[in-house]
Amino acid sequence: AITAACALPPGTPFPATLAHLAAQPTLLLLDNLETPFDAQQSQTEAVLAELCAHPTLAILATIRGTTAVRGSTWSRHEAGILPEPDAKKLFLYHAANAIAPTDPHLPDFLAALGGLPLAIELVALRAALDTTLADLWSEYRRIGAALITREGEPPHRLTTLEASIELSLQSPRMAAPGRRLFALLGALPAGIADDDRNALLQEEARSAFDQLRATGLAQRPPGRLDLLPPIRAYAAKAALPAADATAWPTHYLALVVTEGRKRASGAAGATLALLLPDMPNIAAAFAAASASTDPALRQSLANPWLHLYNGDLHRDLGALPAAARAFATAQAAATSAGHQRDLSVAHERLGDIHRAQGDLQAALASHRARHAIAERLAAADPANTKWQRDLSISHEKLGDIHIAQGDLQAALSSYRARHAIAEGLAAADPANTERQRDLSISHNKLGDIQAVQGDLPAALASYRAAFAIAERLAAADPANAQSQRDLAASHDRLGNIQRAQGDLQAALASYRGALAIAERLAAADPANAQWQRDLAVSLERLGDLHADQDNPAEARDAFTRALSVYAGLTARNPSDAQSRLLAVIPHWRLADLDPPNARAHLQAALDILRPLAAANRLDANRLTWIPEIEAALAALGP
Repeated sequence: AITAACALPPGTPFPATLAHLAAQPTLLLLDNLETPFDAQQSQTEAVLAELCAHPTLAILATIRGTTAVRGSTWSRHEAGILPEPDAKKLFLYHAANAIAPTDPHLPDFLAALGGLPLAIELVALRAALDTTLADLWSEYRRIGAALITREGEPPHRLTTLEASIELSLQSPRMAAPGRRLFALLGALPAGIADDDRNALLQEEARSAFDQLRATGLAQRPPGRLDLLPPIRAYAAKAALPAADATAWPTHYLALVVTEGRKRASGAAGATLALLLPDMPNIAAAFAAASASTDPALRQSLANPWLHLYNGDLHRDLGALPAAARAFATAQAAATSAGHQRDLSVAHERLGDIHRAQGDLQAALASHRARHAIAERLAAADPANTKWQRDLSISHEKLGDIHIAQGDLQAALSSYRARHAIAEGLAAADPANTERQRDLSISHNKLGDIQAVQGDLPAALASYRAAFAIAERLAAADPANAQSQRDLAASHDRLGNIQRAQGDLQAALASYRGALAIAERLAAADPANAQWQRDLAVSLERLGDLHADQDNPAEARDAFTRALSVYAGLTARNPSDAQSRLLAVIPHWRLADLDPPNARAHLQAALDILRPLAAANRLDANRLTWIPEIEAALAALGP
């Protein structure tokens, strides 16, 4: 082929061809090098070595995949996927201006084609026959990668994406392990992490990886392996071995439980960041298990704790509607299995979601249902410390709802009942860290009521008792995120009382102590919505104190940072009503601290509150904010 490209007579010996090429500086282009390489690897490399031995000869070769080719010290440039702006330009170019740049389905196609130039070109050529993408997008959703072809042309690697993919799958560089991993990736919308690949493919994991990379089928994000969307759509049609079809959803469901237990205990390194990339795979695993005929896989869905931990994941990511659905599924599973304690935990989790969404009546109903079970179990076995602890926590949850509704006497009664049990359990086993933590929380809850009632000395005493325990537990296990978060909350509560008593320097030290922990936790797990909210609230406390100390610039900076945290949370998850509601406070404070933008801040606060009030999603205290903010806005004048 090289001899013919040089226009030399047929039968010219290869040394003569080499001499011809080397007679002057020459650039030799070798397109589709995989064709001779796959057929005769050693011979092809030997020819390349001969060519590269001539200093006047430069070679530019293209090859499918990332296989290392001997024969020279190559400078390798991997053809990457196109970024969205370039992908859009290429699509519109090949669509010959038939499709408007603003077509509503153009972003859909660009996402589905994943920046793959061949796929973009082939679909755009088909789009050129129409004036909109609506019908073509509907067809793509129906048949997937089969649409990515040049109509009227015989199947070829340049006219049909499926033919191009099959060329890689049938390459001599591909074998059974690679095809197995390819089919598995067709089931995983988020690709696969290296650890999960090793767990699922075991001794075939590395060879499968090498084969997919060598043939150019898979991408390599850090620590993962993935397929571009149109290639995944083709892989999804591949038949998985029966064992793999069961193993992969089993693996990801087990991951939810094992990581959920670690996160519930506050174990070091158990962060949402570890699971966040795999959330689409986890959702796919639930769907696969629901559709499976495998008895063991279907039975795994009957475990209430699988759904509880799944709900915890969504809750901590700020996806409250998804969390509520998971907790409701846990309720159904626990009811079906007759597991009363699991049912009570599901009621509690769902009640917390209702409260976070502002639906206090639904929250109260859920926590009362939880309390009824806890009372029944504790009464049936008074010596069972687990049941007693559950009853104690259910008192606390009811107290939280009562205080949100403004019923301080009911809240105080609940918190006192909580404290009596927590105190007794902690005294019976002083070395038990869980019971000590419960006692610390109980002191804090009593302090909250005492503060609301205006008994600041009593509140300070309660908060100091809580702080002493929290500080001791955090020092004993510095890597435990739960203990660190508890200590931050104690710092904040102490700061609140110190500020109310006029001891601003002590309050500043307390708030800074809380902020340092909140910043550390938020940085360690940026995906954890609750830890991000903790950071924002800590910034608000500090902002209020700076305002008290007549430091408007520092106060403005603190509230602006808090607002930025809430904005990030709602941008990441538009359904996060809790973060949107919490943003009211920094907006309100900034109206005083940033006069040129006061109107905008007050209006933003009202735009958050009014729809929530109309949906009956504000507690008694927050309902009073609306007329106060309206009055402040009216005072600014027209």
